[in-house]
Amino acid sequence: MMMMLVDRFTEYNIYADIFNQFKNQEGSFKEELGKDINGLMSLYEAAFLQTHGETILEEAVEFAGDNLRNYYFKVDRGDEDDDNRILSKRIAHVLERPLRKGAPRHEQLFFITVYEQEKGHNKTLLNLAKLSWNHLQSIYQQEIRGISKYTSRWSLFILG
Repeated sequence: MMMMLVDRFTEYNIYADIFNQFKNQEGSFKEELGKDINGLMSLYEAAFLQTHGETILEEAVEFAGDNLRNYYFKVDRGDEDDDNRILSKRIAHVLERPLRKGAPRHEQLFFITVYEQEKGHNKTLLNLAKLSWNHLQSIYQQEIRGISKYTSRWSLFILG
């Protein structure tokens, strides 16, 4: 499913029929898919890349969304278990704002903070993500400073 996300984001045409492998003989999504929470989140994200008339992806959004909501309400978000708390944050985020509908930089910050809380995270990868984030913020600050100087000079010239 991650490949579908990548392919659709790069505007490569992937047919939605690939999702038929996740359906049973009756034509509904297989129940065992509902047990894989990370897989459901990927399915939910991928299904939002649907184009008009891809009913299988509409069904996938409904199936994955229902299962994710059910799981979210089962998990005790006040639970002391960090893994459950992190997972419930991720589920809530996916349901509220799928990747396709979010601003990439906002999504980056969310995933940095969530990944940092996960047990056994890769410290090197986390540091690289933070460096990337901080570098971009530095560039934005420089641009804002430049715009401020320009607009303040412009206002002095006009008012002046």
